Amino acid sequence: MRGDMHNEKRKTLLQSIGEIAAKDHANASASKTVRDAEKFGSRIWFNAFLVAVTEVLFVVVPFIVIGAVVIYQGHFRSLLLMPEWSIVGAVIGGQTIVKFLKAIHNLKQSDVDRVILAVTALIVLVVIPDLCILTIVLLSPSISIYLAITQGVLFSVSLFVFAFSCFLERGYVLEKQHGIE
Repeated sequence: MRGDMHNEKRKTLLQSIGEIAAKDHANASASKTVRDAEKFGSRIWFNAFLVAVTEVLFVVVPFIVIGAVVIYQGHFRSLLLMPEWSIVGAVIGGQTIVKFLKAIHNLKQSDVDRVILAVTALIVLVVIPDLCILTIVLLSPSISIYLAITQGVLFSVSLFVFAFSCFLERGYVLEKQHGIE
């Protein structure tokens, strides 16, 4: 009688251990699936980063060539005073707006308001100031260092926002293609 009770307890304990092991195996499988999904998601965003770098390089390469020529000619100061910085800054701002607007169809309705805010901020804080600085640079007989610095800062902001929009746009497109919501 005592042996039967001991066997019964042992059997119950082994069943409990078996159930725990089965749950641990299921949790380990689920954990591996989550890790694989995170790894895949990271790869998608890394690819999006590479696309953004590629697009930015196409914008920057002409300036590198112009800079090399101007420096070779010994006119480094004139590189900073060129009106092209404002022109390209405004163009990049416009391209960024187009990217944001294209991204709207990939977003949830609740995120559309954020994109509209970003587009408005981009117009007000980058494109319009770029065009105003361009007008002043083109109309001024001499360009002050403050205008040159402002052009450079606005160009840098435009380039950064453009790179960020390329990154986001490509990442969301890749996620949508692979069914990640």
